[in-house]
Amino acid sequence: MVFIYTIGYGGRKFEAFLSLLKKYGINLVVDVRRFPKSKYPEYVKENLEQELPQRGIGYVFMGDTLGGFRRGYQAYMKTEAYMRGIKDLLDLAEKGRVAIMRLERSPKGCHRRYISKTLQDLGVQILHIVKGNETQKENLS
Repeated sequence: MVFIYTIGYGGRKFEAFLSLLKKYGINLVVDVRRFPKSKYPEYVKENLEQELPQRGIGYVFMGDTLGGFRRGYQAYMKTEAYMRGIKDLLDLAEKGRVAIMRLERSPKGCHRRYISKTLQDLGVQILHIVKGNETQKENLS
């Protein structure tokens, strides 16, 4: 069975974020922000591309296919581009332990919930990293 984690960096210092990734054995962060900017410089795409690999964690930007801020994300989920993004994500998850990253800590107020639902429907186990010692299983049914 394939497992995919999700994580939100909001309110987390970068070192705490890294610590959580290491704690759960994440070796690839998949950024699903449509616009990979942040008011926190350490979470800007270019910085993540540089910093994460230096700490043994890969970084892939997939906001072009899985990013939010689209009108009608649920309608977008029926497109070829979205399904290509899901396939690419699954291919990555077959090779290592992946965490989908966004700003929001809770997936409930974030489009990660839609991605998670799609993956769950495909038989993927989703685990949300919500606190340092806690993961939350996806249960959208």
